[in-house]
Amino acid sequence: MLKLGQYLNTTLPESETFYLFQYLISSRIENGSIKHQNISNEAEEITRFFSATMSRLMGVAIDQERNRHDLYSHIQPLLYRLKHEITIKNDLLHDIELEYQETFQLVEFVSKMVQKKFHTNHISKDEIGFLTLYFVRYKELAPIKKRVLIMCSSGVGTSELLKVKVKKAFPELEIIAVLSSRQYQKNQAEFSKIDLILTTVCLNEPPKIPTILVNSVFTKQDEKRVKQMLGEM
Repeated sequence: MLKLGQYLNTTLPESETFYLFQYLISSRIENGSIKHQNISNEAEEITRFFSATMSRLMGVAIDQERNRHDLYSHIQPLLYRLKHEITIKNDLLHDIELEYQETFQLVEFVSKMVQKKFHTNHISKDEIGFLTLYFVRYKELAPIKKRVLIMCSSGVGTSELLKVKVKKAFPELEIIAVLSSRQYQKNQAEFSKIDLILTTVCLNEPPKIPTILVNSVFTKQDEKRVKQMLGEM
């Protein structure tokens, strides 16, 4: 701070020196800027909690290692700001609330959970706005799940077995419904946005949606054909 005072050709008051120190410590640390950061257990726990809870609420898999590291790099100095009651202004707050209203509200909800669970000080809307941008980015970068419909002759036991096996082989798929071929024929309009149909019965009128005829026990050969179809979509 002495060198900074010399550079500015002025003497920095002790109060301003302390404030500047707090601000620098509580500012976001970019990857690689400081090689030997002391890992904060609380920041780690809150990062995991935020990632897991937002992932569940948004229905998007965002709990990857890289995402957690990015979020941790923001949450660690955020906790320091909360502890020392340092406030920062978010000039983009109004735009963030308007443009990403749903995500902002979810982050605000989870922030209240964090305050209660981890006994932190109040997390302001300015801070929530900054956090929102992380989850907006994670959501936009997340792969879009293919929507799948499962059909069998009865729509009961065999369909459920098929559902379990498909989900195990392809966890990235979103299984929208399990139903009989008759139910599908009556309600085709409801499933117009389906990406793929897996069926154990031949349909009288093949749908325009990509369809794969599979065995009710979902064999390795079926799995291979589904994988090939997904690769072509």
